[in-house]
Amino acid sequence: MKNLLYIISGLFFVIWGILFWGLHAKGPVHLLLAIATVIILIRLIFNKQLSNKRLQN
Repeated sequence: MKNLLYIISGLFFVIWGILFWGLHAKGPVHLLLAIATVIILIRLIFNKQLSNKRLQN
């Protein structure tokens, strides 16, 4: 389950790349890039918080 967010964000990056470079799509396609970035940031932030809690216990 931990890697599921990385898989989803990776798929968003791939789909974004295909749409942006392959089909020259513009506009809303950049939402995929933004969502993928937010998912990775959330995962990294919560991973650090959980690691700190484990070290304190």
